[in-house]
Amino acid sequence: LHSQFSRGGETVGSYIRRLRLDKIRDSLADPRFASDTIQAIGSRYGLVDAAHLSKSFTARFGISPSAYRRSVLGEGE
Repeated sequence: LHSQFSRGGETVGSYIRRLRLDKIRDSLADPRFASDTIQAIGSRYGLVDAAHLSKSFTARFGISPSAYRRSVLGEGE
């Protein structure tokens, strides 16, 4: 499995992390989860540390989870 991923230039761990962050981003944009905290959403996908979630999300998408949620759902406007 690891050798298959390495041929594609990605590790198994980075692939899983990417999928988790994509799911978190989708949940942050979903009005059904607007009342859920960002930490609760992150925990759902295995990212329980709020600081780590924020840092990883920002590195992947170039915006913090809270700023992304505000931009998509229009919170605070």
